[in-house]
Amino acid sequence: MAIGLQDPVLGESVMRALRNKIRNCPEPMLLSEAGHFVQEHGQSIAEAAVQLFKYNKT
Repeated sequence: MAIGLQDPVLGESVMRALRNKIRNCPEPMLLSEAGHFVQEHGQSIAEAAVQLFKYNKT
């Protein structure tokens, strides 16, 4: 999960509440420069996801 900290609609508190409803959801990636459309920062999110899955294989 990636959270855009500049999001005026779904900010950090809302997204953290959603995270609590998702089983096994890792700690969120906080993007201080991102707003509502975190996909605009897709490369950094994708790279972080690859690293997470690479080191958390079961």
